Amino acid sequence: DGSMLASRFSGRWDDTLEKDTDGNYFIDQPAHLFESLIDFFRASANVTPNGPPVKICRYSIPKPSHTIWCDLDFMRMVEYYGCTPVVYPTEIRLHSGVEGSAQIKQYPEMTIQADAWSTFVLKASGHNRYIKSYQIKVGDIDRLLVGLFDIDHDLSHVSSNSSKGTGEIGTSIALDCCSSDVVRCNANDDVKRIKLTEKVKISNGSVVKVVTKGTVGDRRGLESISVDGNIVASDGLPGIEEWNSEYGIKLWPAFSGKGTMRVAEIVLGY
Repeated sequence: DGSMLASRFSGRWDDTLEKDTDGNYFIDQPAHLFESLIDFFRASANVTPNGPPVKICRYSIPKPSHTIWCDLDFMRMVEYYGCTPVVYPTEIRLHSGVEGSAQIKQYPEMTIQADAWSTFVLKASGHNRYIKSYQIKVGDIDRLLVGLFDIDHDLSHVSSNSSKGTGEIGTSIALDCCSSDVVRCNANDDVKRIKLTEKVKISNGSVVKVVTKGTVGDRRGLESISVDGNIVASDGLPGIEEWNSEYGIKLWPAFSGKGTMRVAEIVLGY
């Protein structure tokens, strides 16, 4: 719902859509790619609580014809139709805090009401595309930490250690939006703070954006953090550069806070 594909076939634009002599709609896409998208939506209509999750199927193209270019063409088509969040979903998960203290609404809302200090991660669901960047829109919130975890463990287990947040636990790094520091932590739980030259100001409605660098198979890391469109920290900062050189193998977007917030945008990498 709300995608270009849904809008196109909502009935409002029937007079403008191309059709053949039999009245069939003409779609200017490779058949094997569009059929895979249709099969995904067909399978999604059959979801039941006890059934297996729906995953995007590989296309029925015999090898060696099926190359990485087919995957990229499919992703491009899905993005063109505005269906990426549905076909390649991302879930908000509680990483640490008191279970039941946070009300999480998944796509399309992507909102959080945390009644206690909690840490959350964004996790790909049913696919292996990585998150290139994400944005947090601030609501009524106390302290806010926004950044990345370098972790490789079972995210289904929720830690009860909720006194610390992103950048203060594990191998993580974050912008402390209240103290104008970049805070980072190594594998020995040693925490270091990097004071920014300019004070960070956030309020209700502010947007904090985290961008990662690198691609799958390469060493990745934190590229930049911006507040309301202004970059406040980037890879050139000594503390961030040092963290990137040590970590950045498997990154999960992570943020900590108490109050209301929304994941306003997620951009997936290729």
